[in-house]
Amino acid sequence: MNNPTMAAYMKAIEYGYEKENIFVLSLGTGDYIYDPLKANDHPDILYYVKNRSAVVKILIDSQQHNVDYQMSILMNDEHYHRWQVWFEEPIELDKYEENIVNKLENIAYEYWEEMEIYDNYRLNRLIERLSSE
Repeated sequence: MNNPTMAAYMKAIEYGYEKENIFVLSLGTGDYIYDPLKANDHPDILYYVKNRSAVVKILIDSQQHNVDYQMSILMNDEHYHRWQVWFEEPIELDKYEENIVNKLENIAYEYWEEMEIYDNYRLNRLIERLSSE
């Protein structure tokens, strides 16, 4: 199973925990949504053959988004949180050059600030929940 969140949830249920007592904070690694139609208004099969890595990424990413949707339905918003940043351009997983690391750090700070200010104080609600248990 390529779904650690669902695996952990199912294991907790297997161990006898009640659904209402399970809390998950899923931390994403960041993602870029590729628009396969952006490069060409009327792509043909040749376009998709030339850009097969983008097509594979879309197929793989769809599984990740399905997991997020399934978990939010199973657990509801009080018990399941997914934090994910979205990139404006793709960043390969094995890139570690200083400029890339700095860029990722800046994206993380921006996400943190946006979450604190604009997202209904989601961070504060999470801290309150974790400190009350």
